[in-house]
Amino acid sequence: MIVIRQKIFETNSSSTNSLSILPKEEYDIWKEDRNIYIDYKEAIEKIYTREEIIEKAKEIFKKEVEEGWRKNTQYNIFPTDPNDIDNLLYEYEFYNKDTYNKYDELEEFSRLYTTKSGDKIVIFGGNS
Repeated sequence: MIVIRQKIFETNSSSTNSLSILPKEEYDIWKEDRNIYIDYKEAIEKIYTREEIIEKAKEIFKKEVEEGWRKNTQYNIFPTDPNDIDNLLYEYEFYNKDTYNKYDELEEFSRLYTTKSGDKIVIFGGNS
């Protein structure tokens, strides 16, 4: 094995892993309500209502239009169709309980932990 980066173990494996952490109360809300979303790209995840996550998506979309990423006039207007909005939310990695592992077909897991300070958190995700 050739060492390219120190303290990193890499394989040629095609396995996939995802990992998210939420406070237990927020995880319970997210699992029960498909109108609650997480932003998968956030280092510390929190939950958002559908309306809040759409506003966040509109900000990203506007920036993409301003920076020229959405040059085709068909794609430079924020969608109004609910299915198109759902697809855009998925593209931006804003997931509800139904879309978290939608296309990856990962074996899902969740574990409840109590931190040293007594906070209850849930670590969840999937792997293949």
